[in-house]
Amino acid sequence: DWKWIKGFTIKTGVNYNIDELNNVFFNIGYISKAPRFNNVFDYNNQLFRNIQNEKVKAVEGGYSYRSRFLSANLNGYHTSWINKPSNGGVTIEVDEIPYKANINGMNALHQGVEMDFAYKLTNKLTFEGLISLGDWKWTASDTVRFYDDNNNPVIDDVGNEIIATFDAEGVHVGDAAQTQYGISFRYEPTSNSYFKIRGTHFDDYYSDFDPLSLSGENAGRESWKIPAYQLIDLHAGYKFSLTPKNKLDIKFSILNLLDEELVGLAPVKSRIREIAALLLIDKLRRNLGITSANPGLHMSFTGSPGTGKTTVGLKMADILYQLGYISKGHLLTCLLYTSDAADDTPCVDLGGRR
Repeated sequence: DWKWIKGFTIKTGVNYNIDELNNVFFNIGYISKAPRFNNVFDYNNQLFRNIQNEKVKAVEGGYSYRSRFLSANLNGYHTSWINKPSNGGVTIEVDEIPYKANINGMNALHQGVEMDFAYKLTNKLTFEGLISLGDWKWTASDTVRFYDDNNNPVIDDVGNEIIATFDAEGVHVGDAAQTQYGISFRYEPTSNSYFKIRGTHFDDYYSDFDPLSLSGENAGRESWKIPAYQLIDLHAGYKFSLTPKNKLDIKFSILNLLDEELVGLAPVKSRIREIAALLLIDKLRRNLGITSANPGLHMSFTGSPGTGKTTVGLKMADILYQLGYISKGHLLTCLLYTSDAADDTPCVDLGGRR
């Protein structure tokens, strides 16, 4: 099936040059855009009902400075995001039949300040920095109604229409770090090439949530905040002249240069270190001939899809292999059947050390 959803963008702004080095600017805009793809089609390729455009009203103002050695920008923004449905919609189950719906009344307010600068230390070396301080919160509470394939309200066993409510007012928007600090060094050995290394600190990163969980005693409950973390990235580029009028830019990037793992999972990483330390001590005791009980190595990793269970399992398998507690360091994931008809449990080898 095809679904055509109209949208449009209106933007305007003004810039005033105070002098050769300083200027101020002001922008406003209005956007009406289609929702994300998974708020238009579900995972069964069925269209959601009552699809409505997301609407964004934005105001921005700022100041810029430009000189031979220093350039800097400072701006503030205030963005009202109207009808920003939960990613993938929400689901209820009635008589083991799932019903999905978009929450068209979810609104959010994004506001904050940003600053960036670049200072030329030498003709070839530039020091850069950025600060982004945001305050993004949901501002809505609403009622959700569910409809069947015939566009009739879904009812329960006693004939009442099923209605769900949520209250997300004051809850922080998830899926992005609202506070960022970063510095970088850019080196240009020639006029056609550059190398850039950047370090960024991320904080105020809140998790997403199921809107329908924010009701009753949990109304307005704040989302879990991921512990702050840092990443280092490396970028490089080279520009070729193909003809006097045509050039080719080649850019190369290594994100997360130091290969940081389990970013944000501070309690999990702490627990892994504790288990590894206990096993290491147990191994040293055995090597010294000190008797000790066999450590219990049974573990259970639980959580929603995409929360890192398999990643943590692979990490633990590698630690157990390196300490000599298991002969292989690979991980098998298996399906557990509750039916007596299933004689075998199919497993998939996810790899690892051998």
